[in-house]
Amino acid sequence: MRIYFPVYGNRPMQRISSKRVLILGTYPIAQPQHGGQKRTRAILDFYADIFAEVKYVAVFSPKDYPASGRDDIAFNPPINQEHPEDSLVSDLALGRAIASDPGVKGKIVKLLTRYRPDIIQVEQPYVYSGLAETLTELGLNPAIIYSSQNVESQMKEQMLTAAGCNRATVNRYCTQIQELEQGLVKSADLVIAVSKEDAAQFTSYGPRRIVLAPNGIARSVVSPSSLKYWGRHLAKRHVAHLAIFVGSAHLPNWEGFLEIIGPKLGFLPFGTEIMIVGGVGGMVNSYRFSPWFSRVGFLQRAEVVGRVDETSLAALLSLAKVIILPITTGGGSNLKTAEAILSGKKIVATPFAFRGQEQFQHLPGVDIQSTPEGFRTALVAALESSEPKRSPQDKQTAGQVVWSETLRPLTMEVNKL
Repeated sequence: MRIYFPVYGNRPMQRISSKRVLILGTYPIAQPQHGGQKRTRAILDFYADIFAEVKYVAVFSPKDYPASGRDDIAFNPPINQEHPEDSLVSDLALGRAIASDPGVKGKIVKLLTRYRPDIIQVEQPYVYSGLAETLTELGLNPAIIYSSQNVESQMKEQMLTAAGCNRATVNRYCTQIQELEQGLVKSADLVIAVSKEDAAQFTSYGPRRIVLAPNGIARSVVSPSSLKYWGRHLAKRHVAHLAIFVGSAHLPNWEGFLEIIGPKLGFLPFGTEIMIVGGVGGMVNSYRFSPWFSRVGFLQRAEVVGRVDETSLAALLSLAKVIILPITTGGGSNLKTAEAILSGKKIVATPFAFRGQEQFQHLPGVDIQSTPEGFRTALVAALESSEPKRSPQDKQTAGQVVWSETLRPLTMEVNKL
C-alpha cells in the first residue's frame, strides 16, 4: 500500500473527467465557518475543475447549522433523556438516519437514483453507516473516497473526556466510531488524509490507497473600509500592538489557550491586547473565572469579538502584529495555521499547531514554543519587535498553503477512479 505525498512546484495540467461526483457530509457548507466546512468547500471547488459534475449534500441538524444549501437534508436527532451525552456525538444519529429515517432515506434514494454518481466522497465517517446499506439496496457500486480532517475516534475521545463523560461512556462511543472509520478506510477506493500522523494511523487499518492533501487557506483581499473601521475600533481602545487568536467553537482551541496562556494576562505590556475571534469566543464568555476579579483582569488585556465575516477577519489579520496559535490537542491539522503562514505576520505557536505543516516552521517571524513560560515570553518579544522580513523565496514557500497547492495531489489520484 502506497501513501502519496504532495509535491510542490509547477502545477500539472488537469484532465477533465466525464464522471459525476457526490460529496456527502454532516454539515452544510453554504456559509462555511469552521475548518471542516472550509476544507470541504475548497475540495468541492477544486473538483469542479476536474469532473463534469460535482454536488455536495449534507445530512445535518438545523439546530447546529441554521444556514444550509438547497440540496441539504435537515434532520433533528432524537433526544435521549437517559443519555444526554448523545448530543456530543449527534453525527452518529445523522449517519444512521440515511438508512433508518423514512424522510431522510427517501431523499437520499431520490438523490442517488437521479444523480447516479460515479464517485461518492464521504466527509468524516458518519454518513457511511447508513449510506453503505442504502447503496446495497439500490444495487449501486460507485467508487468511494473517504476524506477526513482527523482520526475521528481519537478526536471524539478527547472531546468526550474534556466534557466530563465517564470512561465507560467514552469507550462506548469511541468504539462505535473507530469500527465505522476502520471499516470505511478498508473498503474505500481512496483515503484522503491531512497529516502524516493521520496517514500513518489510517495505514494501520489496511487501506487500498492513501493520498496526503494538507489543509490550506484561501487568499483574502483587505477591504479599505473594513480596515478603517477596525483601525478606529482599536484606536478607541488605545491598542498600540495587537495579538490575534482565531478559533472555532472547538473545545481544544480554548483548552489550549488556557493551558499555554492562561486567564491572567498581566504579563502583557501596557497598550497591547489579545483579540479573540471566532466561535471560540463563546467558550471564553461561558468560562467560569475564579476568583471573580480574574475576569476583570482578563478583559483589561483581551477583547472577545466572536464570529466576524471574512472581510473583517482579513482586516484584523492585517492590523495584527502577532498571530498566536496556542493549540495543544486535537487531530488533523489547523487551517488557522495556514492562515497565519500566508499572512506574513509574526507567529507564536506550539509545535502541535504546526502539525501537518512542519515545513513552514522555519519561515522568518515564526517562533515555536512548547511551554507556557516560553510562549508568553516569545509573545511579549514579538509584540515589541519589528515586522519579519520575508525574501521572495520565503513568500513563495508561504504561498504553498493556498488550497490550489495543498489539494493538488488529489488531481492524479481521483482521476484514477
